[in-house]
Amino acid sequence: TRRIEKFCSKNEIPILGRIPYDENVVRAMIKLKSIVEFPSSKVGEEIKRIWMKLKLLAQNEDLHPI
Repeated sequence: TRRIEKFCSKNEIPILGRIPYDENVVRAMIKLKSIVEFPSSKVGEEIKRIWMKLKLLAQNEDLHPI
């Protein structure tokens, strides 16, 4: 994690989020479902937050080129 953060900082790449460990990932895989379909999943919630940030960055691409 620190190496990734250091690389991003050095290359001016924004970190949109951090995906935590969550046992629901395995449960989702076993049930052939997406992790975002598990309402109590910390990973699912973080992925949704990251997706929203990414959408905002894409909408403001002219102001903040990636």
